[in-house]
Order: sequence, then structure tokens, then C-alpha cells
Amino acid sequence: MVKNRPLLPILACGFFVLFALSACKKDIYTLDQLSGKSESVVILELGRPEIQREIKLNGNTRLHEYQFNLYKVFPDSDKKEVAIKEYQWKKDSDTVVVWFAEREGAWTVVDTLGWSKTVKF
Repeated sequence: MVKNRPLLPILACGFFVLFALSACKKDIYTLDQLSGKSESVVILELGRPEIQREIKLNGNTRLHEYQFNLYKVFPDSDKKEVAIKEYQWKKDSDTVVVWFAEREGAWTVVDTLGWSKTVKF
């Protein structure tokens, strides 16, 4: 006999349920639904970040492993310095990082990364 299971784990994969515990959650993931959103909108959705830092991305910047995708987002950063804001949150047992860059006078999301506590960088 098959028991009825709640729909939340199934729906979490297809809808905006940021931190639902679901069978489809990966150890490392992106939060594509935040792409292009403003700083203020992200803070409304996730709350105040626990860590805030600014990164001056250029050819001499030393990045942590979890930040390496920034070189793909800004491939010309070795020629022209780019200012980036990094915000971090702890949500349940996950770490969530959102990167912002200033575009057309507003700081907007350019990349995201989340990982479970089982991932070690």
C-alpha cells in the first residue's frame, strides 16, 4: 500500500520555495530566481545577510573556491577592475551566497550559490 505523501517536496523543484526540504535538493545549487533582482528585493526575501563583503575583482584578486565562477561572470576582470558585493546567509543547514554588481546605477544580482553543510570548500 502506498501512503499519501505531502506535495511540498514535489512542488519545491518547480516553484519558488527557497529553502524547502525536498528530495530534489542538491548539495551545491544556484538560486536562479534571484538573478537580476535588486539588493533591497533580495534582503526582503532572505532577510539581512550575516556576512557582507566587497570584492574588487581584477587580475590579482585571490578568490576562495566557492567564488571562482565570478571569473566566468566577469571574463574581462583581469583588464578592468569590477566592484562586487557578496552577501551570505545561513539558512537551516545551508550557506547561501549572492553576488551583486552595479549596473545602470543599481546593485543587482549577477550570481548565486548555495551549498549544504556536507560540502567543504
